[in-house]
Amino acid sequence: MWCSVGLAGLYYPLDSLECPMNCECAPTSIACEGGIIPKLDPGFAGFEVRDANPPVKVFTTNLAENMKHVVSLHLVSVGLERFEREALAKISRLETLHITHNNIETIMATDFEGCKNLASLNLENNGIRIIENDTFRSLTTLKELNLAHNAIKVLPQTFPKGVQMLNFEDNEIEFIPDFTFHELLSLNLCDNKIHHIHPDKFDLNNLLDLCLGGPNFTVNPALISNEKFPHLEILKLSGHKKGNIYIDDRVQRNILLMVSQSLYNLTLESCT
Repeated sequence: MWCSVGLAGLYYPLDSLECPMNCECAPTSIACEGGIIPKLDPGFAGFEVRDANPPVKVFTTNLAENMKHVVSLHLVSVGLERFEREALAKISRLETLHITHNNIETIMATDFEGCKNLASLNLENNGIRIIENDTFRSLTTLKELNLAHNAIKVLPQTFPKGVQMLNFEDNEIEFIPDFTFHELLSLNLCDNKIHHIHPDKFDLNNLLDLCLGGPNFTVNPALISNEKFPHLEILKLSGHKKGNIYIDDRVQRNILLMVSQSLYNLTLESCT
């Protein structure tokens, strides 16, 4: 296992910080060997752990006690399977949480309770299959949520209204809930099992970046239109090796109109 820890700021020169045993400290990071997460000096605000051996299967309240001052936490390939209840809530200053390449099948509704300052949450490549409803409801400060490259079939019904980026790429999603987000700027639903999206499902009038597609996705002309996305700048429609997306004349005309308004980046993959 190696750990990387970022400095909290210029107020903590390296020689005033305690470097944990079995670790090598640099001006902006700490590299540690072994399977034990070291005791952290309060001067470090960023903490990253990769390739833990032995694995950290459960994120416990005891682990969190050692990280109360941490603002940015990255757990990458540590073998994580679940969170102990209220563990993350102990890291009250946490703003950035990246937990990727682990073995978390289920995200519980209580996992992120108490994360009142969380702005960025990355949960990609964890093998997630189930996300309980209301999991993200309490994250009122959340701006970015990345759930890409998992095995999610059903999305929760509620997301924070102030979220600006949602990434659900490469899952097994078949249906989506109503999306009404007036602050959302980026939405990625590419490479899922969605067949069709009714225009009434989307109320995203400030969206700038959109990715849609999958093996059986049908493009609705009323959805891909300047009326629906008056400020859209980036559009990707992506088919699949198992089936192309058909772009009919109405959709083509709508795209041309969008180009004349705000659209400047268009990607069509596996489209006919």
